[in-house]
Amino acid sequence: MTHQNTRLVIALFVLVVAVGLLAVNFFTDLSAQNELERHCAVLLEPLQAGAESSEATDLGCYDSMEEVEAILSADAGEGSASQVSQAREDQHCVVHLEPLQEGETASKSQELGCYPTYQEAVAVATNGRVHLSADVEPGAVTDEMLNGDASSGGETLLNAIIGQSWSASGFSGSSVSWIGDSDGCLDGDQFQHPDIHQFGWGDTIGSSRSYSGCSQFIHFEHINYSGTSITCNMGSTCEYMGYMFKKTSSLKWRP
Repeated sequence: MTHQNTRLVIALFVLVVAVGLLAVNFFTDLSAQNELERHCAVLLEPLQAGAESSEATDLGCYDSMEEVEAILSADAGEGSASQVSQAREDQHCVVHLEPLQEGETASKSQELGCYPTYQEAVAVATNGRVHLSADVEPGAVTDEMLNGDASSGGETLLNAIIGQSWSASGFSGSSVSWIGDSDGCLDGDQFQHPDIHQFGWGDTIGSSRSYSGCSQFIHFEHINYSGTSITCNMGSTCEYMGYMFKKTSSLKWRP
């Protein structure tokens, strides 16, 4: 090999190494940039006497600070986030929905009131049929506990709880129990509401789960069933709503 060829080979080798290093740096910087572009929010409650840490609620991660600020402003309103969260913990509401009729776009609905505890709301929602003990955590409540034998088609109810929603992630905070006539979705009935701001629950839902045969509990970002949506299946509950955290404006229940 001539001296000129040797110099050419060395130059090509150096060029290949340089291009390789540039590629590694490019993809490393790109990965780091993508990680930095995620903006997360965590709600911390005031430290209580004797506690070692504040209670924390993951509000999700978003692509921009504008989305985070929108989430925080929606949760805080005119007061602090912790003040609003504490106020909401004191109300547990019940909303009754009639089955959707042919040609209708909304179920006839009526709010039956709000109560100081989750257990009281469940008792009202089930016409006094179910009385949960004070130590029962909402996340541990099953379809059978709320709807009894009707969940397996063995009993006919006057009203069935078709879903429950909470103001915070992990089935915590304030709640609303959605109830439907008869056996809910078990007999093929469907339910939907185009604007849950009517009940004070628009842009408020932080977690949800469905019951009574309503295998599809669909949450829509905008009123009239439009925008981004997330489906909370009976076998896959929405303990965390991701992008849809506190963004639900309309709802559908399907068998």
